[in-house]
Amino acid sequence: MNYGPGGYHVTHIGDSLKGGQYTIIRKLGWGQFSTVWLAKDNKHNHYRVVKICRSSRAHRENAIDEIRILRKVNSKRNTHPGRRHIVELLDYFEVQGPNGVHVCLVFETLGQNLLSVMRSFRSYNIPMCLVRRFTKQLLLGLDFLHRECGIIHTDLKPENVLIRINDDDLVDCLSDIYEAEEDTVGDITRSRPLCSAALERYASQYIKVGKYYQLKRAIKATSSHETQHLYKEQLRQLEKQLPPNYQVLGKHAILVSVVIADLGNSCLTDFHFTDEIQTRQYRAPEIILHHPWGASTDCWSLACMVFELLTSEYLFNPKNDSEVSRDEMHLLLFESVLGDLPEFMLRKLKRKGTYLYKTNGKRRNVKHRMSIESMLVKRHNFEPTHARMIESFLKPLLVYEPQKRADTRSMLSHAWFTGNIHSESVHYSFDKIEGWGSLASRNKLPISS
Repeated sequence: MNYGPGGYHVTHIGDSLKGGQYTIIRKLGWGQFSTVWLAKDNKHNHYRVVKICRSSRAHRENAIDEIRILRKVNSKRNTHPGRRHIVELLDYFEVQGPNGVHVCLVFETLGQNLLSVMRSFRSYNIPMCLVRRFTKQLLLGLDFLHRECGIIHTDLKPENVLIRINDDDLVDCLSDIYEAEEDTVGDITRSRPLCSAALERYASQYIKVGKYYQLKRAIKATSSHETQHLYKEQLRQLEKQLPPNYQVLGKHAILVSVVIADLGNSCLTDFHFTDEIQTRQYRAPEIILHHPWGASTDCWSLACMVFELLTSEYLFNPKNDSEVSRDEMHLLLFESVLGDLPEFMLRKLKRKGTYLYKTNGKRRNVKHRMSIESMLVKRHNFEPTHARMIESFLKPLLVYEPQKRADTRSMLSHAWFTGNIHSESVHYSFDKIEGWGSLASRNKLPISS
């Protein structure tokens, strides 16, 4: 980690910020641009999250851009149901340190990200009922960003979606503050994220239930009496630990809420700061192909993320190859799952000698095609009915042409949420969102500082 000039601010448990208003209590995490801390707001008697950005000029400018975006979010109406699923900026200030001047952003207290949640469930994956709940909240949050704020997130992924925690969770997490005070080596304090106690309990119970059914299947599958006896003894011990409602545990989601965070790379629907957006595995085809793009890029990322939450595997994960560029490998993966890309989107790529085209200019045939439904059934053991429903939800979000991609509000009426398996048709209203498939016309100045 860079704790030199232009790098991170040297921060310790007990430090005071902004004239004593905030007292540092615990390190929650760190990233390329900042460190993140739990702090006590002594002025308002609340706990807050303080993000302390690196002090280099580039990082300061990035932090100022994020503040502008977050202030725009704060200025919009709070009656939209998606507002509570977007992080709220509560305060911001600067702090002078040995490594320079650092911009600090203050947020409500939030828990672990969805990548951490995936790891909590280990090899059993997050239950579909819980993924469905998360997905609905993410659709609401994105609809608020796109429709009300005119903002595109541009970097939606599990790491940037956090669990909202309640006061009881915070009390549990704060019970080991004094132990955390000693968890420092030099300038670096070990990260200790806040966690949702309810979600952790649910994951622990779900894993036990998964092991229970796994053992029952193993007993039926083996013909060895000695092995059966061993499995049955393990089963008896595990039965004592099962929750009373274990038969339906994976069918009912607990009441947890998610929040879309890290708007540092966001832009406006009518003003794109850069065309280099999205983390590789969640990147839309229009970005790879340098095609016009808009708010619908977030929907592509959302679809990739939902598949990952359900399976713990990326939907598209192009590897480095000595013969094929990573971009072309990515496009080939698209075609292996979703069919051929439209020729008009490939015009800039259509040149002799590429992997997608033969030397005579004709397209190569993509081998080993497999639909999302087939992947879910054959690789991840989903029931065909569930796999078909999930595919019917994801495919409208994975339409190649950005302008024709389904919008967030439309997808809220999909049968995956309503439970009506005979009604999978969705009415798309993407024409109502300014800058949906390409840069919107600018009729106002960029947001001011």
